[in-house]
Amino acid sequence: MNSKPKPYAVPVYRLHTEEDESLDSVPMTGPTKLSVHLKEIGMADREQLVAIYLDGDTSPIGRQALRIGPLSQGIVHGRHVFRTALSLNADSFILVANRPNGNLNPSEEDDGVAERFARAGRLIGIPLLDYVVLAADERHFSYRTERSWSLEGGDER
Repeated sequence: MNSKPKPYAVPVYRLHTEEDESLDSVPMTGPTKLSVHLKEIGMADREQLVAIYLDGDTSPIGRQALRIGPLSQGIVHGRHVFRTALSLNADSFILVANRPNGNLNPSEEDDGVAERFARAGRLIGIPLLDYVVLAADERHFSYRTERSWSLEGGDER
């Protein structure tokens, strides 16, 4: 039996964005405003990491779930975050994580994600404006407020 080898098929993937009405297009002026808008993430029963993409007026233009489950269980890749940011023509972005247990103290993984995405965002020209950790009761921890040096590339620990 002399059969010809089958040609290899290369799968084609396309990025699909979907309109989400859950975010108002009101400018995100700080972590308190963000925590009110993203109350459902703060109240989720599992840890989540979400990117909020912003236009030049800091109004939300897109949202992407990056991870469900603890950051310690895997790496969040920049290619996913920045591919979407570029496709939306975002001017900046904010990362939002929740803590179902209510503990807002950032972990080493949180610190690493904040610093890594801040550096990458500066290089690409789409800066990380903040990394906010939310609790179900709308309390929050803001890297911009509490640890701005980690978003600016410094190491003031």
